[in-house]
Amino acid sequence: MGKKGEKAGKSRDLIDAIADRVAVTDPQGRILEVNQAMVNFHGRSRKEIVGRNFLDLVAKEDRERIWECFATTLERGFSSAFEYKSLSPSGEESYSEVNALVIRDAEGRPLEIVAVTRDITQRKVVERQLTESEEMYRTLLDNIWEAIFEVDEKGIVRFVSAGIERVIGYKADELCGRNFMEFIHPDDRKFLADQFDLVARNILEPSEYRLIAKSGDSRWISSSSRPIFREGKFRGLNGILIDIHERKIAQQELQRQQELLLQAQKMEAIGTMAGGIAHDFNNLLMGIQGRASLMLRDSVVGQPHYAHLKAIEEHVRSASDLTRQLLGLARGGKYEARPSDLNELIRHMVEMFGRTRKEITLFSMLEPRLWVVEIDRTQIEQVLLNLLLNAWQAMPQGGQITVDSQNLELPESEARTLQVRPGRLVRVGVSDLGVGMDAETRSRIFDPFFTTKEMKRGTGLGLASAFGIVKNHGGMLTVQSKKGSGSTFHFYLPASDKPIDKVQEAALEPVGGNETILLIDDEEMILDVARQMLVTLDYTVLTAGGGSQALDVFRENHERIDLVILDMIMPGMSGARVFACLKEIDPGARILLSSGYSLNGQAEEIMRRGCRGFIQKPFNVRDLALKLREVLDR
Repeated sequence: MGKKGEKAGKSRDLIDAIADRVAVTDPQGRILEVNQAMVNFHGRSRKEIVGRNFLDLVAKEDRERIWECFATTLERGFSSAFEYKSLSPSGEESYSEVNALVIRDAEGRPLEIVAVTRDITQRKVVERQLTESEEMYRTLLDNIWEAIFEVDEKGIVRFVSAGIERVIGYKADELCGRNFMEFIHPDDRKFLADQFDLVARNILEPSEYRLIAKSGDSRWISSSSRPIFREGKFRGLNGILIDIHERKIAQQELQRQQELLLQAQKMEAIGTMAGGIAHDFNNLLMGIQGRASLMLRDSVVGQPHYAHLKAIEEHVRSASDLTRQLLGLARGGKYEARPSDLNELIRHMVEMFGRTRKEITLFSMLEPRLWVVEIDRTQIEQVLLNLLLNAWQAMPQGGQITVDSQNLELPESEARTLQVRPGRLVRVGVSDLGVGMDAETRSRIFDPFFTTKEMKRGTGLGLASAFGIVKNHGGMLTVQSKKGSGSTFHFYLPASDKPIDKVQEAALEPVGGNETILLIDDEEMILDVARQMLVTLDYTVLTAGGGSQALDVFRENHERIDLVILDMIMPGMSGARVFACLKEIDPGARILLSSGYSLNGQAEEIMRRGCRGFIQKPFNVRDLALKLREVLDR
């Protein structure tokens, strides 16, 4: 054998020793030499392989791509690893990975290409299994309604399932690589930072907080997390996010309704007690007021007791104002409600309040065509005054108070939340920029005599009375406030279709008359003093101390009785029953209701059934004279 043959033999022995398949080709792809591993792999003799184009050993679908790789290798002089499908004599496919090197002559022209090929079939099987497993795992996660997530120790989102898009609108790839804190509601970030630290210490507990959705809205979610430890070090956490927004909102709404119901029940209980106290107290005041006003009619300025009598009247008036506040708490406690222009009342109160509070600025935003409401003007003025005082006291250094009015059409759901009837309502708001209130203060702000040192004021009966008055008008009083951010009170009143009732100016000097009046009251003290007041006004007076006696007197004298003054609260036969019986005897009977209570419940029903008017105890001679002429002269 010549040297050339010996050299070729040694080269073959060398490449045969290589475990991977080796093939040498010319620049046209014709196989010049292969090693034993190539022969063994393809199950053919060396003669069957040498001389063929290497593409014959490649699966048809890969030949075009592999030829392009071959051409690139010729141009570059080497190849990076590329994969293809190999064919066995039986046509069975397997996967191979090849690296090639170009051998050039002295002038740089390619002579041969040496390709080393490794069988990667098993690796491809494992990769395919892994891919299938990952796809199955991903499909499983993406089909779970909740969102699965993983973040590293710095809070960077490393993985999140497709369920996150259903929760907050972001696609998974929009979140990965970003810090999860970017998507936490600002008010909940401190809480989440603390929770993150707890999980890092393997202290696990579910958390509820708000995420900021892609739309900018906040969404309540619940999360359960587990720490990830590698080599004993905390490397992040993973867990599940559950959308609880609708449930949370429903819970909050239920809690709000429960709080409103509890407040209403509490105010009703307090009102029942307050109404009874006010009724008895007003009867006592009636005795004092009546006697004082009778004495004043026989006194003139300068007489020794005149000043004392006027002072007694002032004290009675102050005491009466207190009972009015108590009656404001009472269930159904309101006086004569008239269709009114609430904007006009607001303008009057704002102007009056602003005159004496120069350190504040009052700003009004009133609905131009505000719907009519049926109100007792005096009581709603009291509500507005209490709210304005509350706003003023919340800004000791001064500031702006805004009063607004608005027409609202409330659907059933919102009306149920506010515990008012659905439909047309008028809303009035009083807002300040003052100290605001925390949740505990807000929960007690309508309690009678509740005070707070932080606001350096006591609301006393003010807000409690305002709450009661608005409720008694079929409405609701609410508050929104945050510590340090001011407060807004809103009260809602049902709208009316009735035309505005223009209040007539009272006569400067009250006058009496010559009519006959039947006075009915079970309190001997009231009966005595009211009779004397009527006699002083020149009326003819008949009296009755109870329902049965009153009906007997009326049957005998109804043709000459011009007016009946009827007490609402009497033992045995109630005022409502007496009213019905009087109307049976004489359907045209004129009846004026009188009570230490305010106009409520049965009294309102009587007013709708044809009663001519209502007078609140205590009243003086002037009040009585004006009311009598108002009823008798209609």
